[in-house]
Amino acid sequence: MFYKGEVPFVRLLIPLIIGIYLGCYFAHASLLKWALILGLILPAAFACLLYWYKIYSLYRASWLFGLIIHSYILFAGYSLTGYATGKFDDRHFSFQKADAFVLQIRSEPKSSNGIIRFESEALRYYFKKETGPATGKLLLTIKVDSVKSPSLNYGDILLIPAFYNEVEPPYNPGEFDYKAFLANHQIYHQAFLNPLQYIILKRDAGNPIITFALRLRKQFVKKFYRYLPNSESAAFASTLILGYRADLSKELIEAYSKTGTMHVLSVSGMHVGIVFLVLTAVLKPMDKNEKLRLIRAFLIVLVIWFYSLLTGFSAPVCRSALMLSFVVIGK
Repeated sequence: MFYKGEVPFVRLLIPLIIGIYLGCYFAHASLLKWALILGLILPAAFACLLYWYKIYSLYRASWLFGLIIHSYILFAGYSLTGYATGKFDDRHFSFQKADAFVLQIRSEPKSSNGIIRFESEALRYYFKKETGPATGKLLLTIKVDSVKSPSLNYGDILLIPAFYNEVEPPYNPGEFDYKAFLANHQIYHQAFLNPLQYIILKRDAGNPIITFALRLRKQFVKKFYRYLPNSESAAFASTLILGYRADLSKELIEAYSKTGTMHVLSVSGMHVGIVFLVLTAVLKPMDKNEKLRLIRAFLIVLVIWFYSLLTGFSAPVCRSALMLSFVVIGK
């Protein structure tokens, strides 16, 4: 027999999924406040019911405890998801009266058709003589000028004017919803600047590990172009192996998109699995004694996570690396 009480994880996962869905698509500032209040009241109510459990024979109403637990998880999922969007943070740059923003580049800048595009995160705002902390992500596009435009890299801190617009929704039926895509990355605004409209305040101020990984990936990409004479083949190889898509031609991306095979161009858990199988085969001679097995496990986990770092820590890669790490350590 299969009893529902044997799978409490699944039972608790259902209200969490519902709360996350509601937080993604129906979040509102007032509703988030009520959800937070209820999230504080429900544990107190649960504790009171436990205190009165024997006094009032509450075992006859066991469904009440389940209702409180499921409601609490639903409100927790809704609140955490709503606040994670950043739209309801009072420090978000869109809520500030500002003349200028200090931003940090949070993704590797991609150059194509005379423009550079990257994700940035607000650090501070300036309004007349006032300044203060700011939060929120902004998609920044800068026109390239070979003479006046210096190179931009991950971690650079910029000073830009406070000119931005909301990301526009699709206007044609069946068109890719770029606004929803960016919203899933907590980006709701974008700005377009000319070469003279920004100032570089500081270089390489990002995470040193990510900076090292991005630079190393660029070196590998250069080697692809060195040993593969066809530039399109080199761009495809760097995308397929390292997740570097900046050099892909627009025609190639459209071709894969129209045929429904766009996922082929993304580094996924299968790539991590291939790395794991190769390492397992190469290091198989180390499976002779306990000491060598520990060293072997350490090397496999280290290389798997280094490859994940090199490809940009995408969600599928992180999931695969985490599960394979459990497998290696468990063995």
